[in-house]
Amino acid sequence: MQLNAAEDLTASIQTHWRLWLNLGLRDTRGRYRRTALGPFWTVLSNAVMILSLGLVYSILWKIQIRDMLPYFCAGYITWNLFTTVVNESAVAFVMADAIMKSLTLPYLVHIFRVIWRNVIVFAHSLVVYAAVMLYFHIWPGRSLLLLAPGLVLLFVNFFWISLSVAIVCTRFRDVTQVVASLLQVLFFVTPIFWPVARLEGARMATFVLADANFAYHLIDVVRGPLIGQPPGALTWAYLTVTAVLGNLFALAVFERNRRKLAFWL
Repeated sequence: MQLNAAEDLTASIQTHWRLWLNLGLRDTRGRYRRTALGPFWTVLSNAVMILSLGLVYSILWKIQIRDMLPYFCAGYITWNLFTTVVNESAVAFVMADAIMKSLTLPYLVHIFRVIWRNVIVFAHSLVVYAAVMLYFHIWPGRSLLLLAPGLVLLFVNFFWISLSVAIVCTRFRDVTQVVASLLQVLFFVTPIFWPVARLEGARMATFVLADANFAYHLIDVVRGPLIGQPPGALTWAYLTVTAVLGNLFALAVFERNRRKLAFWL
């Protein structure tokens, strides 16, 4: 029986949620199988990257390391979550080729699987953030309460991004490399390792690189609460609008192309 987009989404969340949770856990275990530190290899690599680049950028931007390192750490681990979700979503349906052709399951299970397994890795990366904050004796205060709604808004946006990328990259396989290249460029033009305050006085640059930059708001809705700087009203409004419009668009595209996915694999 063919499901429409709404039925696929409902079945994925209400009926098959245990399946994608377990698949995501299995993917995480498989990624670190036969390793000495397991998932903490991710923690170690992130710690080295954050410490080295944080020191360099604090010197380049002439910012106290106590201010720079927490800012960069919170932004970098959130950015890693974003990029890995997008990159892995590009091949979400392709990697699930055998399952999609042999079992009658909602297709969106594979999207939730990608997001969930990267949430697990992100949770491990928070160890680095906690270590940085403890070292500098910094407590984010009440703004940390905004982390929960920020993460919800982040993952709701992740859903439509992941679904859209998965559909396009299943139909046109070479787009996967284009997506990876665009993310690399986006990393350097988004305020992750440099503060938005450095754009003060440059209105056009502030608008293009921060205010109108979707990636900036995605990062800031999580980074802000983690470092004690509540995201602005623009960030909440921006991500709420994109969450609604983006999911409506992605589900409409999914509805139109759902029956074609198996033939594209």
